[in-house]
Amino acid sequence: MKLAIIGNTASGKSSLFYALVDGHFSKAHGYFSQIGTFVSKDMGVFELGHLIGAKKITPAQYEVGDFDGFGRLWKEKKTGEILQELITYDTLIQVVNAFSTEDAESDFEEINMNLIFSDLQFVERRIPKLEKKVQAKSAQERELDILKRIHEVLLEEKPISSLHLTEDEKKVIAGYPFLTIKPRIVLKNINEDANVDINEKAYKNYPLISAPLNIEKELAEISDENERKELLDAYGLKESILVKLEHTILKELGFIIFYTVGEKETRAWLLEKGSTVYEAAGKIHSDIQRGFIRAEVIHYEDFIKAGSHKEAKSLHLMHLEGKDYIVQHRDVINIRFSI
Repeated sequence: MKLAIIGNTASGKSSLFYALVDGHFSKAHGYFSQIGTFVSKDMGVFELGHLIGAKKITPAQYEVGDFDGFGRLWKEKKTGEILQELITYDTLIQVVNAFSTEDAESDFEEINMNLIFSDLQFVERRIPKLEKKVQAKSAQERELDILKRIHEVLLEEKPISSLHLTEDEKKVIAGYPFLTIKPRIVLKNINEDANVDINEKAYKNYPLISAPLNIEKELAEISDENERKELLDAYGLKESILVKLEHTILKELGFIIFYTVGEKETRAWLLEKGSTVYEAAGKIHSDIQRGFIRAEVIHYEDFIKAGSHKEAKSLHLMHLEGKDYIVQHRDVINIRFSI
C-alpha cells in the first residue's frame, strides 16, 4: 500500500513524514523528495509473536512518499507532469496548515482545486476524442456517459469521489489518471496548545484528523517507551495520532489486517476487506494458494486467551474454513495446503 503526503510549503507534511517513517527512508527522485516505510502501529502481531516466542516478528508496512510538487518545485505550466507522479499512490494524506495561519480552509482549497483542475483538464481533452470513437462504434457509449457525469461534478468544484460511482463504473474508468477519485485524508496541523479533537467530523467530505505534528515528530525520535508516555501525558494525549491515522487509512481504503503465527515468523498482512481466505493464501505465497485445502481460523482475542494453536483447538476456539470464508479483521490464519 502506497501513501502520498501532500501539502503546501511549511504545512508540516515533512514532520508527518518523519513521524511515520521513524528513520526508515531514503532520498527520492522527481517530485517526491523522500520515500520511506511506515511500520504499522497495530501491536497485535507483537503480542502474538511474544506469546509463542517467535524468532521473527514482521508487522504490516506501508510505503510513504513525501511529495514536494506543491512546494518549491511547483510550476503551473508543468501541472500535468507534476501531478502524474501521484497516480501510482493508493491514497493521499493532505496536511493542512492550521499552525501558523488562521485560514486553514484556504490552505486546503488551494491544493484541492489543483487536483480538481488536473482531472478537469484530462476529461475535457478526453470527451471529444471519445465522442468520435462512439460515433465510429469503436468505443462504448457507457464510458462517454460516465465521463460526462464526471465532467459535471468537476465543474461544480467537487471531487470525482463525491459521485459515488458503482464498482462496475469504476472499472470502466480504471485506466484513467484521476486524482480526486482516490481516497484522501486531511490532517490538520495545529498548535500544541490548541484543543486536539481527533473525532472531528468530515472536512469537505474527507475524514479529518487534527494533531500537533511537531509533537509527533518528537515522539518518533524517542525510543524509550517510558519517555514517550511521559511526553504524551505532558500534552494530555492518550496515544500517538499515528494510531488513529492508520485506522482511518485502513477504513478509507477498505483494508483489514490478518496474522500468520509461527515460531519461525509471526507476521501481519494487509488484505482488502471482503476478501476470501483463498485470496489471503495468495498474499502469503502462490504455492500455498495453489495447494489450498483448508484454513484454520482463530480470532486474535481467542488466540491470546488460548496461548497457542493447540490450546485454541482444544478449547474449540479454532474453526476450519473452506476457500469462500471471508477473512475478518485480526483473524489468525493457518493454511493447510498440499503441492
